[in-house]
Amino acid sequence: MRARSHSKLGRQRKDYSEAFERLKKGQVTSPQLLKFVGSGVIPVTPTNVCLEAKRSRTPLYRNHRELLRQILDFKVAKAAPPKLSARTIESLNEKLKEMGTAQSLMATENLRLTLRIAELERLLGRARRRRKASIRA
Repeated sequence: MRARSHSKLGRQRKDYSEAFERLKKGQVTSPQLLKFVGSGVIPVTPTNVCLEAKRSRTPLYRNHRELLRQILDFKVAKAAPPKLSARTIESLNEKLKEMGTAQSLMATENLRLTLRIAELERLLGRARRRRKASIRA
């Protein structure tokens, strides 16, 4: 019984590991993941590893914690922001200030136009009331 259990865990680990490697290389074989290949890179997540391995997520989380940690570490390492030079950071901060100023100007213009529309609607309402009054008379 024990040998059988170890054998099953070994097969699971092998399936999960191979699926993890395929995902890292972008070589998916799972029909569920193949649908998303055209939309870009498929992220390496525990769920996608399980889909690629055609196995449940439960054994990965219960019995293969070290592999799960590798998957999560890979995901974090891949998502780490690039190192930027001081010049690049300064340039981006300047652009951010410019965009903030432009946004401020657009908000001011938006408010001015909103007030002008309200004024014109009030004048239009007054003109309609005068017209109705002149038609009745």
